[in-house]
Amino acid sequence: MDKVDHKISKTIQFFESKEVDRLEKLVRFVTTKLEKSLAEHQILARVSSRVKSSQSLRGKLIKWVGTDKEADLQLEPQEILHKVNDLAAARVMTYTEKDRDAVAELVQEVFGCPGGFEIPFDLERKEEHPRIKSNDQNHYRATHMMVAVDDADCVGEFSNLGNDKCELQITSLLAHVWNEIEHDTVWTCHGLMPLL
Repeated sequence: MDKVDHKISKTIQFFESKEVDRLEKLVRFVTTKLEKSLAEHQILARVSSRVKSSQSLRGKLIKWVGTDKEADLQLEPQEILHKVNDLAAARVMTYTEKDRDAVAELVQEVFGCPGGFEIPFDLERKEEHPRIKSNDQNHYRATHMMVAVDDADCVGEFSNLGNDKCELQITSLLAHVWNEIEHDTVWTCHGLMPLL
């Protein structure tokens, strides 16, 4: 086993033993807070969340090899994991497209902004990204953000979540279905990976 394979395996082991339980608590917190806030603001939406699987994490780290991110694989496991933004992720699927912006505004009110990003909350409407706009075959529509537990909520059982971040995707239910169909048929059938 070469050094990179060994480092990836060591990182996966660290992730499973030290990170997963805390990240599962984070996604439960994010999901609960989102559902409560959406209900209070009478925004109809569904929320789902997950912690990245070890298999998916391994695949992502393997893809770093041969890219500008390969140097990150020389870091310690905890530092490597800090560079993976989607270890914890949640998706809000609104009933209408017009609610997408309202949800993004609400999220900025109820969650903290993790550090290390040039744009607050690393907010991006993906369909406006040049890679998407220039590709007539890619119809992905979603707003992506990074959120953290607000300082006021980092108490009691949540006191150990202050350094964690969660990727948030906001899309309409209709766009979500299309995104999934497009991902599974266009990208997979052509043996390509999505750009996002």
